[in-house]
Amino acid sequence: MLIGDIKPPMGRQVQMIKEKAERLYRWAELIIRTSKYGTAFFISLIVILIATPVVLVATTPETKTIEIIPGEITGNWENLEAIKVRDLGQEAGVAEFNRANSAYTKLPSEISG
Repeated sequence: MLIGDIKPPMGRQVQMIKEKAERLYRWAELIIRTSKYGTAFFISLIVILIATPVVLVATTPETKTIEIIPGEITGNWENLEAIKVRDLGQEAGVAEFNRANSAYTKLPSEISG
């Protein structure tokens, strides 16, 4: 399919959306100009549309953390007891993980040499 094949249908869709938006704008303008409470209605509608997501985000309960401990470990892992101990905080960066506080596997160069 070529871009030229897509252009006419996309152009029609854009034109339809443009016409719908123009109709909605004319309708809203008519209500605001002719209705005593049109402006108040649209301002209230805008406030509600903005406030609803803000309130939903603010009232969403905090995500709880879970601890995952593997039931079976295979491979050439070292310091497996470190899996059971949580000595780093939740905001620990990658640089804070090391061989003293983490389980790790030896690299092939470490095994042979």
